[in-house]
Amino acid sequence: MENINILINKKTRQVNLSKSVIGNDGENLQENLIFSFNDEFVNGTARLELIKQGLAASYVMLEKVGETYQLPVQSVMTKGGRLTMQLVITEGTNNEEIPIFKSNVFYLVVNSSINAEIEEDEEYPQWIDVANTKLNELDNIDIDIEKVNHTATITITKKDETQEIVNIYDGEQGPQGIQGPEGPAGKDGKDGVDGKDGKDGTNGTNGKDGKDGENGQDGYSPIANVSKSGNVATISITDKNGTTSATINDGTNGTNGVDGFSPSASVSQSGNITTISITDKEGTTTASIDTSNAGITIDTGSNEYVTYLKFSNGILIQYGVVIAPGNQNYADYTLPIAYKNKDSYEIFANTYYGGNDYSGSNAIVTITTPQKVNENTGWIYNVRSNSSTFATPRMLNWFTIGFWK
Repeated sequence: MENINILINKKTRQVNLSKSVIGNDGENLQENLIFSFNDEFVNGTARLELIKQGLAASYVMLEKVGETYQLPVQSVMTKGGRLTMQLVITEGTNNEEIPIFKSNVFYLVVNSSINAEIEEDEEYPQWIDVANTKLNELDNIDIDIEKVNHTATITITKKDETQEIVNIYDGEQGPQGIQGPEGPAGKDGKDGVDGKDGKDGTNGTNGKDGKDGENGQDGYSPIANVSKSGNVATISITDKNGTTSATINDGTNGTNGVDGFSPSASVSQSGNITTISITDKEGTTTASIDTSNAGITIDTGSNEYVTYLKFSNGILIQYGVVIAPGNQNYADYTLPIAYKNKDSYEIFANTYYGGNDYSGSNAIVTITTPQKVNENTGWIYNVRSNSSTFATPRMLNWFTIGFWK
């Protein structure tokens, strides 16, 4: 007889059968069921769980032969009907263990047989006689049919109220069809709970001590000493090689620098003539602007500290005074009218007066330096030539010229 080869895919659990019919009911079947894997063998203890129509689920143990599991066809498998089967494998021999593998459910069929036990008489009624008899009976009977689950019950009630009941059961399921294509993979399941940490391994034995190294040479910390006699400073450094000395002479005084000079500027206007005068250490430079025939208009304004001339052609002149507080070497300035940008104007400044030492034989030269921040603000630094700070406030003249558009 031909064995039934059952090929299983471990990854997908799908089952392929070499044939789906074991044989016919009542045969002395000699086949073996041989289970194998087409990708990776699952090693363990295997059993075949099965359900026969009308019977409870049961199982039979399989024998491992190489990388297969085998089972001879048993008596429970030779009765007509369909067998529902599933291969189950556990890691140990205890059937209570959680299986490490279950195949998909598959089916084998044992075809029905007549299995006659009574010899029939040689003569049979003519079929026409049987048909006529049944037709005559139909006139005197009532037929009722009811189906519950897989059983249809036919109740025949005769005229004399006697009944004949016939049960008709659903036919057996046909053999398993050809396996369809593999469906798309399902969504990943949720992550399982993390397992407990394993026990710490035992500590390894200590290694052998290494050999002691040779002693190093004695160290020596250098000593430094500095001394001064008159204008000469002597530096001495002593280390393991001896003492080394060096001398440094004081430097001579430098010559006095040239006195600084803060430029000053003034603007005057007479009619349509505007005169600008700038005085620096080279002398005074004067420029006049006649706006009588140039179609230029002038907007002027002044207050206690600021005067400005704003020309319609874009020229802007502003000048005035800021106060530097005592004990501070600078003053902030803010122009009433902003220039186009920081680079579109120039500023000049000098010291107007300040303290008791601004003139006379004890006068100390002051240096006044402006610094722009943006188009209308900045600082004017005012310091003494000997780097000391004024104790009293000072008034600082400033002058700007540039373009407002």
